[in-house]
Amino acid sequence: MNSLIINEDSLVGSKQDIGLLKEKTKGKLLVISDSHGSADILKKIIHDFGADCDALVFCGDGICDLVECLNEASEDERFAECIPSVVMCAKGNCDADKYPVNFFEKKEIENNEKTETKYLNVQPVKTINVAGRTIVVVHGNRQYVDLGTYVLADLIENMNADMIFFGHTH
Repeated sequence: MNSLIINEDSLVGSKQDIGLLKEKTKGKLLVISDSHGSADILKKIIHDFGADCDALVFCGDGICDLVECLNEASEDERFAECIPSVVMCAKGNCDADKYPVNFFEKKEIENNEKTETKYLNVQPVKTINVAGRTIVVVHGNRQYVDLGTYVLADLIENMNADMIFFGHTH
């Protein structure tokens, strides 16, 4: 279950869970892309597969759907149990730079602190470390994936990464 804390690097989850993900000997990732307004379908995928995963990686074009799911998880304890402990996303060509979120750290709510609007900031290129591997996450439009994977190959070589996840091609 995710703690629904937005970190400086825009990963959603506790620093402890993010650190554990890096230290694991193997990890199970739920990789999704291009939901394009189909939050109900995204929710079903997360419901059906998320609880068994260490992280959810969203490769863009539908981050509004992802935020809707995270907001719902903050209010629905049963659905919250399906959200992997770490969530990260890369900006797609149909996504905004930031999204307001309705989830807050529990201590803020318990202390009745005034909660100002928080945002999930989204970058076009993200990295995540899982089980000692560096994974680059992009949407793919900026890497011209419709024309091939040459730019992707150069990107992972330049970033000294082990693999890359992308969407855009549906």
